[in-house]
Amino acid sequence: MTPPHPQTIKIIPDRPALQVTSLFDFCDAAGSLPPTVIVSVLPNDDDAALLADSLGARHAPIDIHQSLQSPDISALKVSILSLIAFSQSLSRKDRVLFYGNTGHSNSSGALLVVDIAWSRYNVRPLDEDAISSAVTRLKQANPNALPSLLLLSLADRMFGLNGKLVSARMSWRSSQPSH
Repeated sequence: MTPPHPQTIKIIPDRPALQVTSLFDFCDAAGSLPPTVIVSVLPNDDDAALLADSLGARHAPIDIHQSLQSPDISALKVSILSLIAFSQSLSRKDRVLFYGNTGHSNSSGALLVVDIAWSRYNVRPLDEDAISSAVTRLKQANPNALPSLLLLSLADRMFGLNGKLVSARMSWRSSQPSH
């Protein structure tokens, strides 16, 4: 039996399965179920669109990268609202691949926003346990991920989490081994 790909969030009953990766890592993952939805966080990402088409998956381009580069914070708010709306379109059977350059910053931040939004609207009100669970799932899936602090701090404010998401992100950084 092949162990699960290290960057795949284990399928939890009654939840969509979320995965964050780069194209290189995805191509190296053998034996896992193909995604039903591919979220690309880069602008004009033809590779993600082609990958989605070849797998028969839905392509959901949500340009986090450009909005993080913009000096206008409203562009990032629109991206976060797009991620929240996207989370509401997911079914419990979806397998979602968040695709970016490296799978470490923008795509992992987008994954956390979607995971937390999905929990908020489908499971229970957000509390520290729900946030901690989302962060733990991402840490287990990709220990090298370091979600964008700007993205998470704005999402934290938009969800009314009073700094809980930022605190979880900051504690993650302090728990990572230094190189």
